[in-house]
This record gives sequence, structure tokens and C-alpha cells, in this order.
Amino acid sequence: MSTLDGIILGIVQGITEFLPISSSGHLVIFKKLLGFTEPQLIYDVFLHFGTLIAVTIFYWDDIKELLSFDFKYNKERILIIVATLPTAIMGFVLKDTFEKLFGSILSVSIALLVTGVLLWLVDSLDINFDKEIKNLNLLQAIVIGIAQGLAITPGISRSGITIITGLFVGLRRKSAARFSFLIFIPAVLGATLLEVVDLFEVGSIEVNYLALIIGTVTSTIVGYAAIKFLLRILEKDKFKNFAYYVWGIGSLILILNFFSLI
Repeated sequence: MSTLDGIILGIVQGITEFLPISSSGHLVIFKKLLGFTEPQLIYDVFLHFGTLIAVTIFYWDDIKELLSFDFKYNKERILIIVATLPTAIMGFVLKDTFEKLFGSILSVSIALLVTGVLLWLVDSLDINFDKEIKNLNLLQAIVIGIAQGLAITPGISRSGITIITGLFVGLRRKSAARFSFLIFIPAVLGATLLEVVDLFEVGSIEVNYLALIIGTVTSTIVGYAAIKFLLRILEKDKFKNFAYYVWGIGSLILILNFFSLI
């Protein structure tokens, strides 16, 4: 991977990880369109680590509270753990199944169209968004965790489907985003750990360390900006705008795939 590839994938990862348009789906599409070879696992690990740093910086005050010994945060701690469990189970049990989908541009385009429908629905249905995270029950946390597990599918936006599910169970918009990003942290830490184990199994590989570092820094900076942008859009009830975008991209890829152009 060249330094330019690292910058491009860092930008794509940073934007699409947090905006509800699917990072995995866009990475698959970019590799197909631009002729990228499948990136080595270590680059994937560090690109995701960059977005993890972005979330950690943005929600650092919340993280410090959750890691404190203050008992008033116990319910939030429990809800985050409960939401993380189904994601971990699905990721472990269905890992091979989900990985096969990364080789199918057709499945990515269909998943993007489904993401668009969900984004459109959340701004179209009359739902009472008034709950804080502490008002969730365990079942609702599990449902959000299952939604995050489904986002392993390339083309299904993790941030999109978890925020949408949070809204459907009644969370306020900022609370839905906050819970989505807080459960992102243990999910990505767990996935990164598994990827690091895979790296050790692969053994020695050639790495462009400059591309690795620049890609990671790029995904961190762009990811932080994307979080701020998403929160502004979320408060303005404009999730539909993302729906039109993913419908457009999904349809375009579907057409190109039908005519064997991609």
C-alpha cells in the first residue's frame, strides 16, 4: 500500500465510520473502483484504531465518568456491557459468513439500499424521542447490540443502524448517538484484538510504516470531524439526506455490477 492509498483509505474510513453510510461498504467499493488490492490486515487494524482514537477523544469526559467509581453510572455501565454482548457473540459465531460478503459487490449494494430505507424511516415516522440512556431497559440495550452485530455486514452502517435502533426505542437524538459511539469502543477493541491475533498467525509481513501512520492519523482527524458533523445533522432531523445518498450509491453500484462494469 502506498502513502497515497493510506491517505485515501484514512479519509474514507474516518468519514464513513461515523456518518450513517457504511465504512465497510465504501471501502469495498473504493477498492473495486480504484483497483486497490485487498489491504493487508495490519492496515485495517490501524485504520479502525484511528477512528477509535477519535471517539475516545470526543467522548473522553463520558469515558472518565464510566471508568470512575461513582455508583450513579452503574446502570449505564451495565447497559453498555449488555449491548456489547450480542455484538461479540454474532461477530465470533458469524465471522466467516460476514467475511464472505466482503467479496460480493452485489451484497454491498443491496445492504446500502436497505440502510437507506432505515434512514428514511427514522425521519418519517412519528416517534417520541425523549429517553435518556439511563431510561433504557436491558431488552432495549440487547436490541441495539444486535443491530450493531448486523452492521458487520458490509453496506450496513454501524453508526446508522445503532442510532436508528436507539431512536426507535425512544432515545433522544443526542443520547442515541452517544450510546452508539460508547458501545462502538468495546466492539472495536474486541475486533481489533481478534485481528491482532490473526496478524500473529500470519507472521512476518512487509509494511509501509509511513502509509500506516499517515492513514491512522488521517482516519483520526477526519473521524473526529465526522462525529461533530453527524451530531449537527442529527439534531436538524436530516437523516433523510443520508438515505438519498446511500440509495444513489447503492443503485449505481447495482447497475454497474449488472452490466459487469465493476
